[in-house]
Amino acid sequence: MLRFFGILLVALIAIAGCKPPPDPNDPADVGVMDPEVLMRNLKTASIVVNERVAKKEITDEEGKDILAKYADKLTANIDVTKIIPQTAWKYGDVFRLARKWEEAQKLLTVAVEHAEKTKNEDRRVNDLLRLAQVEAKLDNYDKAFEFTRKTFTTPASGKAPILYGVLYELVPAAQGNKRDADLAELLEEAIAQHNEVIVDPQTESGVTFLSAKGYHEARAWTKVIELYRAAGKDDLAKQAQEKAAGTMTNQQRL
Repeated sequence: MLRFFGILLVALIAIAGCKPPPDPNDPADVGVMDPEVLMRNLKTASIVVNERVAKKEITDEEGKDILAKYADKLTANIDVTKIIPQTAWKYGDVFRLARKWEEAQKLLTVAVEHAEKTKNEDRRVNDLLRLAQVEAKLDNYDKAFEFTRKTFTTPASGKAPILYGVLYELVPAAQGNKRDADLAELLEEAIAQHNEVIVDPQTESGVTFLSAKGYHEARAWTKVIELYRAAGKDDLAKQAQEKAAGTMTNQQRL
């Protein structure tokens, strides 16, 4: 593992150019590591890790652990009290990847407030979904569900991130903690939001969304059924199974 970190850091330096990125553990560099540098370094690290996962050199979980440790290193000397609202979401995302949940909670709360104040709807939705995951990691499930449902008020053109945030981030953070039935209900609501999304089919992003829509929805319904069964709600699991079959049949006709 240590050997791989050495390879990863060498790769980061090589891709960034001759000059290595600032060392966040060096007091002389504190304050230099702005959010763009942080995110660029994490993106580069993610590419390296994903390639190793694709080659089956490491598992997906091992890859996530490596990225978390790298993000932890990057955030080691950041003073969250000095971060301005405009960049809070960027730092918050790095702390989230580092699994520093309390710091991420503070920053993403500021980010949501700033997005609401500046009427930046895209940031409001994305930061609320990230904050919901963080709240679940801190065992604040009611807040997690509340923040998720706040995204439902966004226009149809901005609803695309909702199902992904619930299915791939909130559910793994919250399931198995005696709230599986509530989580299944929320995921059903997120599926409904997914079906309200409006995209431009003439754009690359629109084509990508539409081509993957059925796949993600099918995975979501499978998880809904699993969660209801885990909660001992077999009747609701059966109802969800029937809804899923009807929904997927209608999509195939369309």
